[in-house]
Amino acid sequence: MSITFAPEMSEIVGYRLTDQMGGRSERIGDYDSAIAALEDMQRTGALLPGCTDPEEARIWGPQLEIETADSGEEPSANFSNHNAVRLLELLGFASGNGDDAVESSGECPAEDFLGRVMVAQAIAPSDEGVPSYEMAGAPRWIEGGRRAGYTESALDSLREVAEWALKSERTVCWG
Repeated sequence: MSITFAPEMSEIVGYRLTDQMGGRSERIGDYDSAIAALEDMQRTGALLPGCTDPEEARIWGPQLEIETADSGEEPSANFSNHNAVRLLELLGFASGNGDDAVESSGECPAEDFLGRVMVAQAIAPSDEGVPSYEMAGAPRWIEGGRRAGYTESALDSLREVAEWALKSERTVCWG
């Protein structure tokens, strides 16, 4: 599982059907028409233009993709749940329910989020990393670790998201 940080979604301008094999429909203007096209493809087994592997495409089926006014421009940063919670803790986001748990989804005004990132960049100790390890016994458990400098790199990515969101007058969302 993972958590993605991104600017609030902009206006929806259309929808496309896509598949895992490069297939992609033309833009469909409204949601009801897009759902009807999706259901028709699922019922008939039709393929999308550009599909490179019909057999696999039929196994996995088409998906509905939302297109926004910013499609392709907005930055995002994706982290494992463990690393995202650690970053949220660094940024000072606690649930407030008394146990200092961090909510795995939320939103924050871009200016506030950027300030939190800048403070974390200024005061967080250098990330020396965490080695991976394996616990003996059954079941087998492997903990992946974290490379040195990971936190600094992750905060740089979050800063990019926050700066873009601020410039675009959007909140920063995660989940």
